[in-house]
Amino acid sequence: MKNLHVPVVVAGAAMFGLFASHSLLSQTLSKQFVVPQQLSGVTSTLIGVGDLNGDGRPDILYQNSAQIATGNGTFKTIAESITFPQGSILADVNGDKKLDVVVAVPADEQCDYNPDGSSYCNINSDAMLKVYFGNGDGTFRTGTSFDLGQEGANLATLAMVDVNGDGKPDAIVTFVGYSEDPASQDGFVLLNDGTGNFKLAQGTYGYRPVLASGDFNGDGKIDLAVGLGPTILYGKGDGTFTTGASYSLNANAAVVGDFNHDGHLDLAVSNYTTGIYTLWGQTGGTLAAPKLIFPFGASYIQAADLNHDGYLDLIAASSSSFDVYTNQRNGTFSSPRVFAASGNSFYPSQFGLADFNRDGYLDIAFQNQVAYGTSGASFNDPIVTQSAYAGGVVSADFNSDGIDDVAIMNFSTGAVTVFTGSGKGYFNAGKTYATPIISGNIAVGDVNGDGVKDIVVTRGIQSPVTNADDVSVLLGNADGTFRSAISSKILGGPAPYTYNRQSFAVDVNHDGKADLIGYWGVALGKGDGTFSAPKPFPSQALPVIALAVGDINHDGNEDIMVAESTNASIFTLVGDGHGNFTVKNTEKLNYTHPQINALTLGDINGDGSLDLIYDYSASPTVGSYDRIVVEFNDGSGTFGNAVGVRLPYEGSAAYNTLLVDDFNRDGKMDILDVMGGGYVYQPTSGDSILINGTGGGGLAAPQYFPLQMIDGVALDINGDGAPDLAGPSLDNVGVERVLNTGAKQ
Repeated sequence: MKNLHVPVVVAGAAMFGLFASHSLLSQTLSKQFVVPQQLSGVTSTLIGVGDLNGDGRPDILYQNSAQIATGNGTFKTIAESITFPQGSILADVNGDKKLDVVVAVPADEQCDYNPDGSSYCNINSDAMLKVYFGNGDGTFRTGTSFDLGQEGANLATLAMVDVNGDGKPDAIVTFVGYSEDPASQDGFVLLNDGTGNFKLAQGTYGYRPVLASGDFNGDGKIDLAVGLGPTILYGKGDGTFTTGASYSLNANAAVVGDFNHDGHLDLAVSNYTTGIYTLWGQTGGTLAAPKLIFPFGASYIQAADLNHDGYLDLIAASSSSFDVYTNQRNGTFSSPRVFAASGNSFYPSQFGLADFNRDGYLDIAFQNQVAYGTSGASFNDPIVTQSAYAGGVVSADFNSDGIDDVAIMNFSTGAVTVFTGSGKGYFNAGKTYATPIISGNIAVGDVNGDGVKDIVVTRGIQSPVTNADDVSVLLGNADGTFRSAISSKILGGPAPYTYNRQSFAVDVNHDGKADLIGYWGVALGKGDGTFSAPKPFPSQALPVIALAVGDINHDGNEDIMVAESTNASIFTLVGDGHGNFTVKNTEKLNYTHPQINALTLGDINGDGSLDLIYDYSASPTVGSYDRIVVEFNDGSGTFGNAVGVRLPYEGSAAYNTLLVDDFNRDGKMDILDVMGGGYVYQPTSGDSILINGTGGGGLAAPQYFPLQMIDGVALDINGDGAPDLAGPSLDNVGVERVLNTGAKQ
């Protein structure tokens, strides 16, 4: 398959990666957008990565299934007869060269209160260490078990480490009880005899979960980093330890490696709240004071050489993304490149690294997805340009260099960050401008008639009613910078049950200055960054759920399509070129409980007239379904002769964005329905839908792919002429960049 050159950005500098298309994606998707592989049949948490069937290829074990690698990036699913609990570990404990699963089972403890208010607990079964032996084909059978006694109710950690140097993985188990009694907070070191049987080496050393292990002091014996500090425990080589230095990082995850190539093991530690730190190893096994890498923590962290430079990089998992910190080979790490774990929510307990497709680059397995590694420490996953609490997005050439730029609104502060485009697949470092409009809408247009694009932020349906101002304008300069915001209060609050999050800055009265269109109606621009009081839409068109703007009748004037939420009706409002609009037509959707989700205009049949496209949901007698409909324009602004694509679904989406562009570059307009949370389509799971136009108004079968964005725009990010996607990620960390990998048709 054709290789795809995809640049990525680190702190504003270009790093070029090589993305290879993989057959693991559905055939159509591998030709269209860069997205991670979705593993079918996986509904549980990842346990680990390793060769489960002895064919030399790394496989993936989940709680209730195994994904057996074929070597070309595809997997075969094997259902497991055993459901392994979260926190289980893969290790060959009996020396037969087959990976086994080691499980720590907490005691069955039930606690209650006595009539006098005192508490009591009963232990119904002891805590156990269990081993399930691998059969060498991806399945497992019941093996050995070790009774840990009536200790603890909850598993804190299980680690498999050779603590006595005999080449056999030993077990370190930590439990904590409900009672918070120190006596119920116990750690066990269990030595493996090589057959999968264990004996106790050390017990009840306190509630100190093992975060990482390695030989910190260079004596050839395994040491441990344990507890929330963490605290370093120096191994004696017999399964017992002496206590070393403690730190106060409140750590939740850690990884060991010689990150600076000085011959001493270092420690990278995550505090989920305050960030990721490095503690550099020193002579004698001590660690230097913690040094902050980045002020955002992770739930899980690993180290590996992703870019083949001989230095360990860091990979960290957060709620719905994974972050790559590239080792700078000077004792520092880069700012993270954030890769969105698109589709289903991430929330990982761990992830696994292996070269699943044998291309020489490490890939990452998490939840039910695999992201494939490329050169430059990159992955075939949507890349996130950081912009915290990203909300609405608009695209324009703000600095007049012929390259698409984006502006992102921060939902929580109202600030707008402008990222100029490079034309090479990444955005340059952003510049942020303050506005007072919290949770607002964003639009772009020439407000003051100087030929330069301006940005307008308007009150949104979730904006606080206490906002002093409800319109804020950032007047643009020709170099892509913006002046301080001009703010005013003219719009007022939305009508009840208004759900529209759109606004438009277009010239409706031909004075060369952009006017405002939104749920409030039409507000004419004064040319100085302020606007007249709005003329509301007709009352029958309220409350507004979706809007579209364009010249539908070829008279040179902007017209407006308004979808209202109460009766699921679409109103055609024809403009007179002076800022006035009249209702030309009203269409009510005649379905059971219909709901219009999104609306747009585009020339789908290539006749030169804008057609009407909308997404709606309905609830028939049995089940629910979603449909994308195109109503063709006869040239006069009258719509009819509809075609539609039915999309069965379960669930609901908080946001929908309809985009019309020629995504496969065949000269025919296509429709992209970008979902923002909740949609699961059957029989194919996915979050967004691409429907290619076939010419003459025909529509191809829908293609589903895992992508969720709060909003979205089509633009050319890497300068190849193909429309790419950019939009705010659901986890609020920034803007996802999704590159179009399809060949020109």
